[in-house]
Amino acid sequence: MSFLRPASLAVLIALVAAPVLADDADFPAASDAASLASWLGARTNIKPASVVTITPGFVVALVARQNPLSPDGPVRVTLREEVIAPSFIDSVGGRSALISAEIQCEERRLRMDGRDLYAGPNLSGQKAVDGPSTEWLRIPEDTVMDEVANAACDATYAWPLQAYAPPQSVARQEAPAPAPVVVAEQSASPPPAEAKPVEEAKAQNPAEPARPPVRYAIQIGAYQNQQRAETAWKALSTERPVLTKGHDFGVRPVKVKGKELLRGLVLNFKSPQEGAAFCSALAASGYGCILRVLAD
Repeated sequence: MSFLRPASLAVLIALVAAPVLADDADFPAASDAASLASWLGARTNIKPASVVTITPGFVVALVARQNPLSPDGPVRVTLREEVIAPSFIDSVGGRSALISAEIQCEERRLRMDGRDLYAGPNLSGQKAVDGPSTEWLRIPEDTVMDEVANAACDATYAWPLQAYAPPQSVARQEAPAPAPVVVAEQSASPPPAEAKPVEEAKAQNPAEPARPPVRYAIQIGAYQNQQRAETAWKALSTERPVLTKGHDFGVRPVKVKGKELLRGLVLNFKSPQEGAAFCSALAASGYGCILRVLAD
């Protein structure tokens, strides 16, 4: 059995469980979206809006997502798999599974934290446990885990059963948000050749305007290009219009581990306290953020 093959998430589960002889009522009556959503709501603890992908034999849902602890860190996800066709019980190895993993969004790699496979539906019956893996594996395109990575990493992902429940039904588990990190942005302009005393400078140029006030911004991510940055901002402003109202968006280039990226910055904060409040509100919704000082 190969890892991450397109046909089945069972590639993640090298476990064996006794086949389950289930009554037809334990499976959806039809495979259309409405029937699947109704069955999931009645027979499982999976909210339809959290479903990432649907195959002929099972559905996979993203039931929890935790943002990276650092800008370049992995996204931690918890997945639910539920078999929806009797013929797939043997190939999957059971009826349902609970899977935790880490995903490197930019590198498209996956590392398993643990897998619990259940012989019965909705995480019931005999359980087999597979421990964590230390190996990061590449996520092939057009696989189930490719869809999971898209859902975990792309705020604009099209959830297949989103119309049957609010998208907020996908739980985002977050540790208590620490105090925002304040990082000063260094100006690219070179310093003057010779520093002059403040009083002398004022005397020579009394009409010189006062320096502009320090500006504060909230970094919501680091992106490979302008389009990705703007897509992330559009998704955030659509999801949280009240929070983002009155704020502009901009980017600044930054080099991270040799990579040229663009910091996505929410602008127009008058004080660090205002920025910190905005950041805390984002963290409560499952977004990562950093308070930055933009010094001209």
